[in-house]
Amino acid sequence: MQHEQSGLPDTSYQEETPLLERTPSISDLQKESYLRQKLKKAVDTIKGKFLEANFEKIKIRRGTGKNEGKIVAVGSKKGEYKILKDDESGLIKSFFRQLQRSTWAEG
Repeated sequence: MQHEQSGLPDTSYQEETPLLERTPSISDLQKESYLRQKLKKAVDTIKGKFLEANFEKIKIRRGTGKNEGKIVAVGSKKGEYKILKDDESGLIKSFFRQLQRSTWAEG
């Protein structure tokens, strides 16, 4: 009994898996969760002080450079404004003033 061959290798047994996929460590996942909690805290704090805050205009993200690990708002000139005090008890004065002066609070 002879088997037919098409000349192409049989790939029916191969699974598709990315070769360089990185699984996040527990430490990475904890940092991510902590940053998400801080982001939610920042948004909730802003909402508590400025009911009319326009979150489509306020670009909130993770800080870079000296603000790494902090949640910041990005200003019109790409400057970063740290949002929360280090103890997360409220808004930083410079961010609070920027929020009052800016169009971030307009609908």
